[in-house]
Amino acid sequence: MNDNLNMNEEVKVPESVNPTLNKKRKWKFLIGGLIFVIALAIGLFIGYNKLNSNPYVIYKDTINDIYKSLNKVLDESKKEALNIDVLNEPINIRAQAKLNSDMEELKLLNNLNYELQLGMDYKNKKGAVNLGISDDDSPIVKLLLTLANKKLLLKSEELFDKTIDFGEADVFKSINLDEISNVSYDAKTIDTILVKEKNIIIDSLDKDKFKLENTKIKLDNKEQKVKKVTYVLDKENMERTLKYIVRETKKDEELLEALGKILGISGDEVKDKLDTVLDNKEYVDFNIILYVNMLNDVVAAELEKDGEILIKYENVHDLFKLNIGGEEATDGMLEITEEKEDILVKLQDGTEKLELKIGKDEDNKNINFDIDVEGLVANGYLKLSNQKYSKAKYSGNFEFKVEGKADKQDFDLKLTGSISIDSNKLPEIDDKNTVYYEDLSESDMAKIYNNLINIAKKFNLTDLFV
Repeated sequence: MNDNLNMNEEVKVPESVNPTLNKKRKWKFLIGGLIFVIALAIGLFIGYNKLNSNPYVIYKDTINDIYKSLNKVLDESKKEALNIDVLNEPINIRAQAKLNSDMEELKLLNNLNYELQLGMDYKNKKGAVNLGISDDDSPIVKLLLTLANKKLLLKSEELFDKTIDFGEADVFKSINLDEISNVSYDAKTIDTILVKEKNIIIDSLDKDKFKLENTKIKLDNKEQKVKKVTYVLDKENMERTLKYIVRETKKDEELLEALGKILGISGDEVKDKLDTVLDNKEYVDFNIILYVNMLNDVVAAELEKDGEILIKYENVHDLFKLNIGGEEATDGMLEITEEKEDILVKLQDGTEKLELKIGKDEDNKNINFDIDVEGLVANGYLKLSNQKYSKAKYSGNFEFKVEGKADKQDFDLKLTGSISIDSNKLPEIDDKNTVYYEDLSESDMAKIYNNLINIAKKFNLTDLFV
């Protein structure tokens, strides 16, 4: 036994083998590291936002965000787009409906089945109008009017037992769609224009024309601290900007080709049209104002002319609001407000107004309206449901209701039914059993007249034939 060993002496254990001390050191290290990372992140965030407080960067980011929003709208619209080539394919629009009204004048029209078809085959210069009215038991009148080979034919068994030939009718002489044969609105063309013009507009910004100041504005009834970023488009800057945009657009052959597609003209013709933009020398001073929060998100914007606000935009939380024409309705005002589930549109000029409330449900669209225009005061709705889209076909159901006063007379009307659009072949009439309208005898004319009177009696419309 070692005589030097003192049994009462405290034995020191190295920290490396002391688990309690080791845990404390680890926690201190982790907490310290976490605080350092948070501090670094805050510093980088503040530094980034200070860097982005540069007015040019704010405008650049805003323009890029606008492009993204437009691109998103275009992508969504593709889902609900018919792709019928009206120059080379037939187009048919069909509607079936029932009417209901408490108006004395319309009671005889209640609960009947109404059918309407409008068709056009531009390539083969054909057309068709198909009208039918029936009750639940039998048809009241069916009428088919067709145009083919410049010949106009009318067939209605309820009116006459033969097809009536009205002779030559060159309707398509006044319908010239060939002018749009070179027009193209495909997604690639539109995206090319948006991307390239976006970049040209960004590059056209003059960094010396920006103003930046801290201010407060009221949004959603709350006062907020914001940065006010103004871009001055005075007459000199407006002229310079337009010249720059025209010059850069004319230099880009791909952009000229894309613009030519949607205008239906050549690239050289686009250049000529661009030159006319510069003919106007009567420029006006404008200010484009963006209000951004500490995150540099745009919460409001204004277009100002000579101190007057022409357009005002607000975007707070889930509320988007656009006002065109100023706050006062006396000079005419358009206001668009987008909420979570609805888009509200208000058009007002003095005491006259039109208000729409449009639901954002993609499958079932609801549009409520409120009108007060020149003696017409009305409200109602349009509901679209069961909508189905394919490449060249659309189908859906609708319900339309309106009630109000017109020239102090009460009225109400409700229509329910379905509508479809497709590129199927147009209905045709077999012209074997025909009679030329000038060859109709007196007895034929009397028969047609009597049949018309009998049909009119069902709708209390005999006064039209007296």
